[in-house]
Amino acid sequence: MNVLNPSTAILKLVSDGQSGINRADIYRQAMEALLKQVPAEQFAIFTTMPRGGLQLLYAPRQSDRFNRLYHRDMQGYDFLSWQAIGQNRSITEAEAFANPQHNPYMAQVMGPQQLCYAAAAQMPGPLLDGFPGVVHLYRSEGQAPFSAAELSELAAAASKLNDALQEARRVMEAPDEEAWLHRPRHPLVVVDERIQPLLAGRDLSQFDSRLSQQLNHHLRNRGEAMRKSDQPLAPDRLALPDSHGDLWLFRIVSHSAYPALGPGAAIFVVALPDCRQWDQLGPDLFPADQDMAKMVEAMDYLAREFCRPPTLRQAAARVHLSAFYFQRRFTELVGVSPKHFLVECQSFRAKEQLALGHKNLQQVARDSGFAHQSHFTSRFRQVSGLTPRRWANMAKNLQGAKASQ
Repeated sequence: MNVLNPSTAILKLVSDGQSGINRADIYRQAMEALLKQVPAEQFAIFTTMPRGGLQLLYAPRQSDRFNRLYHRDMQGYDFLSWQAIGQNRSITEAEAFANPQHNPYMAQVMGPQQLCYAAAAQMPGPLLDGFPGVVHLYRSEGQAPFSAAELSELAAAASKLNDALQEARRVMEAPDEEAWLHRPRHPLVVVDERIQPLLAGRDLSQFDSRLSQQLNHHLRNRGEAMRKSDQPLAPDRLALPDSHGDLWLFRIVSHSAYPALGPGAAIFVVALPDCRQWDQLGPDLFPADQDMAKMVEAMDYLAREFCRPPTLRQAAARVHLSAFYFQRRFTELVGVSPKHFLVECQSFRAKEQLALGHKNLQQVARDSGFAHQSHFTSRFRQVSGLTPRRWANMAKNLQGAKASQ
């Protein structure tokens, strides 16, 4: 694929009419084209994820040790990625690391592979819209450092690759996004213990006043708990109503130290993706994380079969895991339990039909996989915070406000 003109290749990938796009092919072809312009010994694509923090997304030339070490200990020392993301530009290891020889990322991740030079360029959304990521290139000591011209090539290639992935998402999304989705522009916000943003342009003010007030209150309490405890705090999942009464799901992940974002603590505030956004992904996108690949496969299964609906054991068996391990890892990696995700899929289908207004509640309940209308009302309110009728009125008002703009 020519990284300077990705659209033709993207449309070819989706021309078979399948529900998913093999974006691993997009990564592979784009990186092959880039390496012809900017030679490198290793490369990697990282992404921020709803779990909070950075994750290795695509690095077929890297070892399993690289992946395990990065996830466990090193993402907090990845100045290269976070400065590229925070400054929205391409950057080298010489600029990112004040003292490269003593940085754990250089010493423990790059050093054992005899890698000496690195360059990175940010991507606004390599996996999910609004969750930024970064492309890395690496060279060994016998090669030359990355030049300014090569940094420009890398930045241009990363931008075109991001455009290609956005095109893939547009193909899979409805052409006119529903007003009731109200997805945030920046679903990832990182703050310190004083609730000051650590990434420029990403703060809590993007949410409506009710959400912002609730988040601020929770984060102040969490910061206080972090100062009083010498043990890491478990991630929180918050279901918070906005000014319309509609529930938003947030995941709060705190790190007592995260040097790449500055001194002191870092608290990740993540507006969790909805089931349609997860449905755009495929297991092929996670060659470096087999557990995440299995969870995405399970989500695809639940999203297709929610009208039955499948049991926990059936979903776990689908990805060859025990029910106990599947439940635990799904909740850790996705941010909600398998049961919640299943009800969210059912409720999302119901929301689409309620917004259209063509069916009565009994028909909507049946077509969305609920046993009966009272069960539908109970589960729907659990996910949305509103009864189906109140939610339908809210969606109608939002759509009307959007049309009048």
